[in-house]
Amino acid sequence: MSKQKLPYLCDAFLYSEGKGIQKIIAREYILEKLRYPDKNSEFDKKSKILKYFFRGPKVNKIVQNFGLWYLKEKGYNALMLNLIEDSNNSLAKGIIGYAAFQIHSNKSLHIFSVEVLKKYRKNGLSRYMVEKVLEEARKKKIKKIRIGGGTNKSANHVHKNFAKRAKELRILPHKGNWLEIVY
Repeated sequence: MSKQKLPYLCDAFLYSEGKGIQKIIAREYILEKLRYPDKNSEFDKKSKILKYFFRGPKVNKIVQNFGLWYLKEKGYNALMLNLIEDSNNSLAKGIIGYAAFQIHSNKSLHIFSVEVLKKYRKNGLSRYMVEKVLEEARKKKIKKIRIGGGTNKSANHVHKNFAKRAKELRILPHKGNWLEIVY
């Protein structure tokens, strides 16, 4: 599969704006990530005991809905990548990646997690999702974006690649993986 082709077999949508079956599969995917965040990740540290409420087999939908509402109120959202088409039937349809972010009160956006299922890596999907988040940030008049943290190798790689394309993307790269959006 070519790097250019795979993103076009996907539907990228914001979790907060998902509709129907989109929302249902994204919700289940996110709940699984809430139950078991990447160990020692920033989200794992920030979620503290909240993640344990989602793990119980008899977790009430009220608790799940409250948790998702709470995260939304704190500015959290995710760009979901849903594989919707495969003419060869060789790829599993469903959520294959996400870019999780938080919008802060100072009109900055922090992309704190970008993940693509192992089978679909090396196809330009992380870059594609960050570009989609950049588009959404422009719609929301966000001034600055931070990609990951300073020690995250993949975030540093994305930032470096975006810095090379600064003119095309209409951004100004800064130290610490910050991008200033040029309007």
